[in-house]
Amino acid sequence: MKTSLVHQKENLFGCFVSGPSLLGDATKHEDEAAEEKGKSFRRYIWGDIGIDHLLKQVVNIEYGNDVKLILFQFYLNPLQYELDHLDKGEGFRKREKSIGKNIIVTDENFFEKTEGERLEFLEASILNSLIQLEEEHKGKLDTRFDLLIREVKKLFNFSEN
Repeated sequence: MKTSLVHQKENLFGCFVSGPSLLGDATKHEDEAAEEKGKSFRRYIWGDIGIDHLLKQVVNIEYGNDVKLILFQFYLNPLQYELDHLDKGEGFRKREKSIGKNIIVTDENFFEKTEGERLEFLEASILNSLIQLEEEHKGKLDTRFDLLIREVKKLFNFSEN
């Protein structure tokens, strides 16, 4: 399993990518296909036009003091065993002032889609993750998720509904 992590002090958002996962008896062809999917996905995160470039515009000084990092954890084609042991998110880590949110990426919701649909999936997944975090931590953290959600909508050019 290959992983990548971006964590910069001044940025509120970070991204982590894991996978794609394979069984131990995978063929060379399956291994090569998985590696290509991993490279392809990572370009959407950290490539020249990756979403990380947009997310870096959000700095952690304006939204509260409790959370310094929101980590979007992308799991590429996880095995059923992995899915069974993945929580929806990591919860709030008080010591690190961080919180993680898992996003499951599959052939059906990403790799079999057009480029535009892939970008829409990523943007909607990130926005939905923030909405879920707001609901899960309402009244528990001083983080202004409402402002974060509005800022992310602007970055992704979502209409304000």
